[in-house]
Amino acid sequence: MKQKEETPDVYRIVYRPGKWKTKCTRYHSGFSAQQAFDCFYHNFMHGHVQSDIAKVFKIYRFDRFADLWYDETIFVVDLPDGIQKDTKGHITLTR
Repeated sequence: MKQKEETPDVYRIVYRPGKWKTKCTRYHSGFSAQQAFDCFYHNFMHGHVQSDIAKVFKIYRFDRFADLWYDETIFVVDLPDGIQKDTKGHITLTR
């Protein structure tokens, strides 16, 4: 019997670039919230986010069977050097 490959989940990252008043969203595919955050961090460090500072508020995973978004920010534990979560669980990135 042929085995199906596992399909990646869709993740929605809610962040605020610089000193903007509104929040922005980016979507990434991955097998975990950590992998989606790593993709966002790579895009940020290579200039695809048009700001030198970005504050990540939430990372949501889309459950396609329930048609709901689930908060998975707590599963991001492996952060790059010098980056930490604040008391509210937000991650601030700087270039």
